[in-house]
Amino acid sequence: MTQVWVGVSKALDFEELIVEYIDPYWGPVDEDDGPVGKLELDFGASRIQPGDFEVYDKNPVTGESLDANSVMMQLPFSSELSGLTKVDWRNVRTAFYVVSETKPTKIHDHKVTITDVENIKFEWE
Repeated sequence: MTQVWVGVSKALDFEELIVEYIDPYWGPVDEDDGPVGKLELDFGASRIQPGDFEVYDKNPVTGESLDANSVMMQLPFSSELSGLTKVDWRNVRTAFYVVSETKPTKIHDHKVTITDVENIKFEWE
């Protein structure tokens, strides 16, 4: 089983979320691991490696908004994510998951909210 954090952002688009929170190209530097995103730095996530996350954005062609069902259909695992179903999706710009071995030290800041922390089995496991 693998632990994942699932969350949403009303403030950040696809690229902004990745660069600021998940996989920064420029950012605070950990001397052993290089740049560190805010999920690690501020939320206490373990080191996020390439392939340990996905970000879902509004459909750029159709402009269709995200909702709990559309996000859960895109996830590479099946799980009842009760936190996602409670989100007010009217202004959500992005949803995401990251693999983390730790529990979050906080669940939200002014840009990102962690809705669920689950132990899951990926479809390829």
